Amino acid sequence: MDSLAIASSLRQNLERAEEVNEELEKTSSNLKRASGEAGQASLSTHFGTYATRELRWAWVFRLLSVVLVLLAVGGAAAILTNPDLRVSPNDWTGLTTKFALLAGLGSLAAYLARQAAVHRRTGVWAKSLEIQLDSFPAFIDGVPEDGRTAAYLALGQRVLGVPPNKDGDVAPDQGMPTAQIIDLITVALKKS
Repeated sequence: MDSLAIASSLRQNLERAEEVNEELEKTSSNLKRASGEAGQASLSTHFGTYATRELRWAWVFRLLSVVLVLLAVGGAAAILTNPDLRVSPNDWTGLTTKFALLAGLGSLAAYLARQAAVHRRTGVWAKSLEIQLDSFPAFIDGVPEDGRTAAYLALGQRVLGVPPNKDGDVAPDQGMPTAQIIDLITVALKKS
């Protein structure tokens, strides 16, 4: 075999190796994308389950608070209308006891209503994250590469952040773990 044939064979093998390398890089990229989409789907399912549970607890607390308000109002009406339950003007002990009972029922109803609001707010937040995670791959496909990093960082901050507070605002980042995770995601995106 002459040197031209060997060089030609080496060139063909090199070209084939480059083609195989490109195919491997594409396969690796597709595997990373598929892994990310599977993780995103799993996370979406988790947030959906969490949202359902939180919204269910919101209804339970709301129902309990309504029942307690009705008991308090019914108790006050019974005290005012039933002669056997009325308190004489000089019976401060009886008056204080009945007032404390009604105030306790009202306070417990207010607390349960507040808990219902907290669970509802968290449930709505989790449901919106589920929807965002489900629709994110379709959204990100049309975004240029430099915008994708910013979009992934924004989604990461939202997913890894805390739920909104009672005013509906998201609390400011209060710890390093979320910032460190975002930095790690940024480094990983730059490497890939």
